[in-house]
Amino acid sequence: MKKLLCIVGMTASGKDTLAGYLSEKYGLRQVVSYTTRPKRTYEQDGKEHYFITPEQVEEVKRQSNIVAYTRIGPVEYFATEEELMNSDIYIIDPMGVSYLKNYIYSNDLPLELSVIGLKVPFLDMYRRAKERGDDPEVFFKRSDSEMDEFISFFNKVGTLNHLFINDKGIDALQRFGDYIYEKEVAKCSND
Repeated sequence: MKKLLCIVGMTASGKDTLAGYLSEKYGLRQVVSYTTRPKRTYEQDGKEHYFITPEQVEEVKRQSNIVAYTRIGPVEYFATEEELMNSDIYIIDPMGVSYLKNYIYSNDLPLELSVIGLKVPFLDMYRRAKERGDDPEVFFKRSDSEMDEFISFFNKVGTLNHLFINDKGIDALQRFGDYIYEKEVAKCSND
């Protein structure tokens, strides 16, 4: 059965950094999801996301099986089943995890999820968001809208396979990535 690492965390919690590390060091492939949000200055279309307009969403839905759909305010995020089955890592939010679990069960996909939560102190999130060029007003709106959803998700028993408090720097996050690889991917390959 195929293993999919689902990385869950609030904005600026280190999701992209962890996924990038696992991709670079171990050759794992990230899901490239679709989004209607504006592209950040450092992002490339087709690498982090496929950036589409709200008008293009229906066209993609007609052509593909959509998995892990979620909406944060006016912004939509989703992936296709084909992309999911060809990937090892998915950066996703709690609503997307629920949608994905139901989709896998309903469609009997040969896919096992390992849900990895990243938590970070609020001031660290704000600093990281600023460093990557996020508009502070947008950051506060997004973190306010995410707060209840993530607190509830992280506190629900049985939703996470692993939780990492990302407050010790990049080296600690990379060591956690090595642990996740050994525990979830290498172990799965050896079984």
